Amino acid sequence: MRKYLKKIYIFLLFFIAVTSLYAQTAYYGKINKYSNLYRLSSGHSAILAWLPENTTVFVTSDIAVNGFIPVIYIESGIEGYVYRDATNFTERVAEIPIIPSVSKFIQQTDTVVLTIVNNTLRTLTLKIDNNNYTITGEDQKRIVLTSGQHSYLIFGPKFLPVVGVDTFNKGKNYTWKIQSMKIG
Repeated sequence: MRKYLKKIYIFLLFFIAVTSLYAQTAYYGKINKYSNLYRLSSGHSAILAWLPENTTVFVTSDIAVNGFIPVIYIESGIEGYVYRDATNFTERVAEIPIIPSVSKFIQQTDTVVLTIVNNTLRTLTLKIDNNNYTITGEDQKRIVLTSGQHSYLIFGPKFLPVVGVDTFNKGKNYTWKIQSMKIG
C-alpha cells in the first residue's frame, strides 16, 4: 500500500511540474505608456520598435526574464521583450483560446509529421518549443517532430497570435489548417 501511495505521489509531482512548464498565461494587453520593444530581455539589447501608449500586444508569458516579459507587437508581427515595470499591463484584452481557427486532422502513419497549411495571405511564424518555422501565405510546410508534448505559437504581421500545447503521438500524421485570423 505504501509503495502504491509513493507512486501516486511521484506521479502527481511530475504532473504538476510538467503542467506548470506549459501553463504560461498568454493574453492580449495594452501598453499604458511608451515602451521600447527589445530584441532580447535586456535594456542594452537592440530596439526593434517603439510602442506608443495604447498599443495592443500579445503577451506570450507572465514570467519575467531580467525584468522583461516576452510579447509580440501585433501590428508588425515582431517578437521581442518589454520592460515589465516600465510598462503597465493593467488591462487584459482577451484570454487566448487554444487554436480557435486552426483545424486539426490526424492520419495514421509510421512517423510523427506535422503539416501546416497556411490558408491566409500573410507570412506567418510557427514557433514549436524553441524552433521557428516561416510559412508564406497560401503555402504549407511539413515538420518532423518527436512524439510527445510540444508548446507552439503562431504569429505574424496583423495576425492575432495563437498559443497552446499539443501532444503528438508516434505513428500519426497531423495537419493544421490556418484560416483567416488576421486583423486589419
